[in-house]
Amino acid sequence: MQITEILSWIGTATGIVVSIPQIIKSYRTKDVQDVSALTYILLLITGVCYFFRSIFIHEIPFVFYYSFVILTSCVQLALIYKYRPKKRI
Repeated sequence: MQITEILSWIGTATGIVVSIPQIIKSYRTKDVQDVSALTYILLLITGVCYFFRSIFIHEIPFVFYYSFVILTSCVQLALIYKYRPKKRI
């Protein structure tokens, strides 16, 4: 295994851990008032684009990473949708 592949897997593992605390906090507190939905929408779009790119160029660590980016973005967006107070008209 080359150093670049090792670094790719280390980066993948670190990147996977990044979103988990926000998801846990949002779920436990049911407070998503200060969480930006736009940020997670943009992360989702980015994740989808890079996921397919990673498949096409056969970069397995990045396929795993962007799969997780897509999953965590969808989960956080679902929590935002579920817990954000509905605006009354």
